[in-house]
Amino acid sequence: MRTSIRLGLIAFTVLNCSLLITEAGAQTKPTSPSTISGKVTIKGKPAPGIVVALMYSDGASSNQAQLPRGTTDQDGTYRISDVPSGTYTVQTAKPAYVQKDAQDVGKRMIVVGEGESIEEIDFELVRGGVITGKVTDSSGKPAVFEAVNIYKAEVFERATQQRQMPVVAFKVGQTDDRGIYRVYGLQPGKYKVAVGRGEDTRVGFTLGRNVRRVFYPDGDDQSKATILEVTEGGELGDIDLVLGPPITTFTASGQVIDGDTGLPIPDFQFGLQRFRNSQFPEFVNLPARTGKNGEFAFEGLMPGKYAIFLYGDLNPSRRIDSGSFEIVDQDVTGIALKLSKGSSISGTVIIDSDDKSIQSRVGSTRVHASVQTNVPTLSGNRSAVVSADGSFFLGGLATGTARILVGNQNGTLVVTRLERDGFVQSQDIEIKDGDQITGLRVFVVYGDSTLRGVLNFKNGTLPPGARMFIHLTPVGRPNMMQRSVRVDSRGHFVMDGLIEGVYELTGGITLTTNVNISSKQQVTVGLGTTDVSLMVDLSRISSPQPQQ
Repeated sequence: MRTSIRLGLIAFTVLNCSLLITEAGAQTKPTSPSTISGKVTIKGKPAPGIVVALMYSDGASSNQAQLPRGTTDQDGTYRISDVPSGTYTVQTAKPAYVQKDAQDVGKRMIVVGEGESIEEIDFELVRGGVITGKVTDSSGKPAVFEAVNIYKAEVFERATQQRQMPVVAFKVGQTDDRGIYRVYGLQPGKYKVAVGRGEDTRVGFTLGRNVRRVFYPDGDDQSKATILEVTEGGELGDIDLVLGPPITTFTASGQVIDGDTGLPIPDFQFGLQRFRNSQFPEFVNLPARTGKNGEFAFEGLMPGKYAIFLYGDLNPSRRIDSGSFEIVDQDVTGIALKLSKGSSISGTVIIDSDDKSIQSRVGSTRVHASVQTNVPTLSGNRSAVVSADGSFFLGGLATGTARILVGNQNGTLVVTRLERDGFVQSQDIEIKDGDQITGLRVFVVYGDSTLRGVLNFKNGTLPPGARMFIHLTPVGRPNMMQRSVRVDSRGHFVMDGLIEGVYELTGGITLTTNVNISSKQQVTVGLGTTDVSLMVDLSRISSPQPQQ
């Protein structure tokens, strides 16, 4: 079975090939700034001097500090001016205080259009709870600088429902030189506390000693862990833990050799990925570099399936022929990592427009091949900078199906068609072993149109845990991908970088029962900004429909 397109999109991020398909912080064309305002209160009273900041909702850290922010006045009112269009979270900065609404956790996602005045983004803060205690080793000595993980009680159930996604702690504390930890600013709610490393812990991201995870009070089974009820401003003390036994970890070692000559390749860098299941690969913080005889070793690995992948920019023409291994109950040795010349695609990116003035916007363009393969590895996904004359070369590609994408930093590019030898090609190109595909003409246009809309609901209110979604599918243009954006708490969404044409708009909610309630309609996107409203009938919740 081929790995899913999800894997290709993950690889897309790892390779740092930003195709600007996210909706936050990517636009550089002139925009009319907006404002966000609201009020911050503590126990119903105005809270002056509270900083209210914006953060990119997609997690991008670049230029984060340059985003505008505001500070509440004596009336607790704040105003953030000069906000560019995009999608953000609005977050308060008040140590030890949290948002009273448990669904908000101190921040709100807001979709900001051009020239908007967004009001009443209010925050009611309360003092957060505290969990504190002591961590010792089996001999009773303080465990110094040990990580203490605070989990929301429902996180393990959710991970099971979502096919064992890696469990991430809600907050992480650390013991001091006495073995004492104190985690503050906790949202009122139910928690479990643990130290150590579990099978669902991300490899390479564990702080502290390499010991088996133990939940409070004294077991490794999270289902039997004590659920701690944290109240507003309350403090739970004496939540003491004893470190579990050391974890037996393993080493994977081998040699990197040239697949053509059989000679070792020294000073060669690559990375490691862990697969807990086929849907959720984990990127692990374990880069490696070969020695003078091509030797390498990864240490501290837990049982599981792994795949070695190349950093594409460092190895533009080579691929891994065999990079997967599994650790069961012993070290894995003798891994022969063979590098060979992979398949390639070369051609030209062409701006599909008669407007010659836009040619100046071609700078920083990258072309990317997102390859679905039969092998769980990222080595087949490559990107490359397009030359000034529009030519590109993508090497080191694995056998499979390549989806061609293009993007740059000066606007959103949309692939309209592919041509080879005068014939129109599918955007999904079949690559056979050793193929050297040449003469591919990739026609692109700049997406300068915007779809701005509101998701409305009738015959009911949103149930707890419901998540809103929006998908946009081009009609009659198979080479163009479906687009998705986030919807804020007001039901607002903005989708930039579109080209003019007809699309099918799908929007609705996903319930915790894995049931979708949605509506569809066609929308014609014109030049500039197109406004749309989509209505979803919530009366269908009482008679759940099959997931679409």
